[in-house]
Amino acid sequence: MFHARNLGLFVFFTLFGKLFSQGLEVPSLFPTENPVTHTAYTTSYAHEHGQPHWVAYDLTYKQLTSVAERPSRFRPDPKIKPATTSHNAYTKTGFDRGHLAPAADMAWSSTTMSESFYTSNICPQLPGFNRGIWKILETKVRNWAAQSTSTGDMPHLFIVTGPIFTANMTNLNRGSGENLHVPEFFFKALIDTAGNKRGIAFIIPNQKIPSETLWNYALSIDELELKLGRDLFPKLPNEIENKIESVWNKRDWN
Repeated sequence: MFHARNLGLFVFFTLFGKLFSQGLEVPSLFPTENPVTHTAYTTSYAHEHGQPHWVAYDLTYKQLTSVAERPSRFRPDPKIKPATTSHNAYTKTGFDRGHLAPAADMAWSSTTMSESFYTSNICPQLPGFNRGIWKILETKVRNWAAQSTSTGDMPHLFIVTGPIFTANMTNLNRGSGENLHVPEFFFKALIDTAGNKRGIAFIIPNQKIPSETLWNYALSIDELELKLGRDLFPKLPNEIENKIESVWNKRDWN
């Protein structure tokens, strides 16, 4: 007998299956945003700040492989006009060209690796931040993708990440005519749609911070959305969104 509970589960997973092909990771858009989609990520670029508003992508355990070499330079995004900032805009500033969609998450093909080095995917990050607590968080995301279980090629993690722009940001413009503001904070939010559905977010200062303090910067997705004034996963059905965005539990992510 096909019980009502089974019917509910069937509808639930069918709905998720449809959502997987519809950019579940892409947040709600502000009126001035014009998102651009590449092979493995979508970005919205802020010319006035010389960096993305956000970058969104999904990650599966099958993508956790490295077959492509890192390019030696970043380059403007060919899909965005006017041109995105140049590689040289960061030279001698003391700031790293910090990936939002990490190169290690994009190493599963030469195309995705190459596209991750567009300047529509980077922000100015202090070396102690980029190579420290931010790198630790990126590694945890890959571990979570590896531990997550699902069926076939369904994405496991959906991730949106970006800078938080504030009024008192420093402009690294050195007379080149390119604005390049330094964000004081970066955010990352992710949902896991496999197994026990879960969500978590982080807001971390763009500073050298002890990596063991990472969990001090965790919060619920709902809390992050209030701070950003944006729905980060608008394509989630409301009943699922309410469940996984309202709270986070460290035990779920250990």
